[in-house]
Amino acid sequence: MYWSVFVTVLLAFSFKATNGQVKDILIGTLPNFQHGIEGQLYLRDTKTLVIENFSYDGLGVDTFLYYFKPGQQAVHGQGIVIPVPGGNPADGSFVRGRRYSREQLVIDLPEGTDACDIGELTIWCRPFGTYFSSITLNHDILFEERAGPDEECLIKGRGWLDPQRFSSIVVS
Repeated sequence: MYWSVFVTVLLAFSFKATNGQVKDILIGTLPNFQHGIEGQLYLRDTKTLVIENFSYDGLGVDTFLYYFKPGQQAVHGQGIVIPVPGGNPADGSFVRGRRYSREQLVIDLPEGTDACDIGELTIWCRPFGTYFSSITLNHDILFEERAGPDEECLIKGRGWLDPQRFSSIVVS
């Protein structure tokens, strides 16, 4: 009886009340350094980031979504590209001239990458080596410490209850 009540309460805190979806975790607001960047960055699961209300004037030259590993200094040309949803299929960059106005970007991380691999996410202009925006992921708040380098990335407060890992949980 007590175990059922505990698991039920735990489930109530881990899942949204609607559709059984996990609530996205707010990482922070994207700062605007150039080109009208706006938006809020969320962590959906270990393989998906979401930018809500994303705005960008589209006028940057050769602009990419890059990530840098935790502790890695953001140095021109050393970031790892995350393909922009709806971006240039040849290289994953933002399509030049494509304006965004308060749109949602659902970002699937590249194969072999999970959110624990990201220390800083940037919108970067490659030819000029400059940021349009940059945000740091606070690993102490967001993630469980990995037991080893090959261990799975776990979001704090979700652990084994992450519905990305289990499609249904039956509590009796």
